[in-house]
Amino acid sequence: EATWDLYDAFIFNLDTDAGESTPESDAVTRPSKPYVLADRGYGHANYAVLSVSPAAAEQFVEWLSIKTGRKIQIPTLAEMEFMLRTSGVDDAAGREAHGWFEENAEYSTHEVGSKPADANGIFDLWGNVSEYATTPDGAYVVVGGSFIDPVDDVDLEYQIGRAHV
Repeated sequence: EATWDLYDAFIFNLDTDAGESTPESDAVTRPSKPYVLADRGYGHANYAVLSVSPAAAEQFVEWLSIKTGRKIQIPTLAEMEFMLRTSGVDDAAGREAHGWFEENAEYSTHEVGSKPADANGIFDLWGNVSEYATTPDGAYVVVGGSFIDPVDDVDLEYQIGRAHV
């Protein structure tokens, strides 16, 4: 999960001087700065980004790709299904041990990495906040469940939404 600490650098232009441009560019754009607490009071430092639109998530991974020099993308649904299937988390008890759900989250998100990593070494793939994935037709779905989902409702078939950017 991406943390607010990293997303803040993107949103608030903390990675460059404001208005910085290059001879090759004719404009510099950024998302509008939020007028309210973007974390909605669920936690900020080392907490997972939540409630961003698919378009904002796409812009974030594009920015992250430029900053790191590596190709970063929102995972495809097939990639997410593979990560979930090979996570070693095979039942509701395992999901609750590795993630935050309705039963153990006290209706709040938690710091990223505060539960054990799965068999692939990935933190928070199950629960805490849901993860975007792209479908073959270009739509976005969320998988993995979140802190408001009952752990018994979240499995490999769990998907919400089919939004297009």
